Amino acid sequence: MDIKLVSENEIDNALDLIIRVFMEFEAPDYSEEGVDSFVNDIIKNDDFRRGCLTGQFKMYGAFDGKKIVAVMTMRKTSHIMLAFVDRDYQRQGIGKRLFEYICNDIRSNNDDIYEITVNSSPYGEKFYTSLRFIRISEEQEKHGIKYIPMVYKLKEFNRY
Repeated sequence: MDIKLVSENEIDNALDLIIRVFMEFEAPDYSEEGVDSFVNDIIKNDDFRRGCLTGQFKMYGAFDGKKIVAVMTMRKTSHIMLAFVDRDYQRQGIGKRLFEYICNDIRSNNDDIYEITVNSSPYGEKFYTSLRFIRISEEQEKHGIKYIPMVYKLKEFNRY
């Protein structure tokens, strides 16, 4: 399993994976507004795609050969914006390996980042809890998208 930044010629496959997994596992628990907001306002949004291509959003992928099987996208270096694993590859530790890869990347390149945040979907909460994320608020909803704010301590803050 290779983990790397998603390249320009891989972006469409990554976005297709995100939509496919979202529709199967997340969408059944969302309102029509939430599904539309996620798919059209975020994933199919030209600004999001451009942001992934320019590095505004760092999109990491896990690849089985040439097939992209998992995606994790970071915003502002320390916020997980998206995390999706193909149905056939779930519960095999791929999401965890992707997360560990990103943590190592952050630790190596950013001395001033002490935590990683995520607004987890209700479906993804168990995954993030298994990575030692903790809830920092109750479930919320915006534009029909349900989420649970969570935080992961990347390293301890030392004032001295």
